[in-house]
Amino acid sequence: MMTNDDIAAIKRDYDRDGFVILRGFVKGKELDELRDRATKLSSELFERQSRGEDIHGVGRRPGSPPKESSRLTELSGKHPERAKFRNVVKNLQAHDSWFGRELNAGRHVPLIRALVEDELVPASAAWFSKRARTTDEILPHRDAIGRPQGPHAGATIWIAIDPADPENGCLHYGRGSHKMERTPGIFVKGYDVDDGTAVPATVQPGDAVIHNALTVHWSEGNPTDRTRRAVSFFYWTAANKDWMEKKLSKRNIEAKEAEGS
Repeated sequence: MMTNDDIAAIKRDYDRDGFVILRGFVKGKELDELRDRATKLSSELFERQSRGEDIHGVGRRPGSPPKESSRLTELSGKHPERAKFRNVVKNLQAHDSWFGRELNAGRHVPLIRALVEDELVPASAAWFSKRARTTDEILPHRDAIGRPQGPHAGATIWIAIDPADPENGCLHYGRGSHKMERTPGIFVKGYDVDDGTAVPATVQPGDAVIHNALTVHWSEGNPTDRTRRAVSFFYWTAANKDWMEKKLSKRNIEAKEAEGS
């Protein structure tokens, strides 16, 4: 159980750096359940995808690529043709109510609420897996892509299932990058990953990283024989609720128009 002093210390690091690493945040049976449920569900979904089912897009034009897939392709560096989201699934909560409960009321929720100083708007639970011996890399980007962005646009908690380090393509964060003025959009073009602020998130299973939605982060390829798997939970803040509702309303209208065309 975290004390008020523990939370205050975590918040100081989070506010200063734009991210914080929590060692052993999930452990024992709790980690076993997260790993087992996530690996089983992701395997089932990828199997369905191999049979031609769209496990990502909802309400899009027949024959058009899923928006999430095109987004990752855009983020991919050397080999965008390989970035087909075959190792990433978002919105796990739509497929398993357990992830919905964790997204809405998991043990991490009060902590993230304290870090962002606002009520949370749950967005997505996701599975990430960087395959062994892959050159795929994700370019510097942010999670918040709309307006308003503010200092508390949202936050993500990323929980390691496998050890991750620079050798097998761990996440890297630009320390303090959440405070930088940038144009709207997920890409951070021209970001200098060698400017001395990059911090590799070297983690063990059960370690968690919480990062501000505006913090620039990226990952390199994985030339090792080790996979790098993780589960994340992403949140907008209530400050962004009106903007998100307008975005979702527009998306629903577009979906209905597509169905009627």
